[in-house]
Amino acid sequence: MHDKTKDRQIFIDGARLKRLRREHGLSQEALADACERQHLRISIATIKRAETNKPVTLRTLHNLAEFFGIPRRIVIAQRAVRSGRRAGTFTEPPECGCCC
Repeated sequence: MHDKTKDRQIFIDGARLKRLRREHGLSQEALADACERQHLRISIATIKRAETNKPVTLRTLHNLAEFFGIPRRIVIAQRAVRSGRRAGTFTEPPECGCCC
């Protein structure tokens, strides 16, 4: 059975993710490779999306938090998240529903 909750989209703090990656001395490609070795599926394209503040799946959030050994809430965007009600309308970030 497929867990649709993990496919939900969420915004990650791109600057924080980039800072974590660089603190570990990893390029985007090296991060993707390191995640793959730990059986955490995160593509370079997904890392780029996350670092440019585009939405990613909860699965990506979980995998990044696991890789860096940090609580998931640390990488959830603290700034406003697009609400979808109207272009340019923002609301506070939602809890991911699994850890916050």
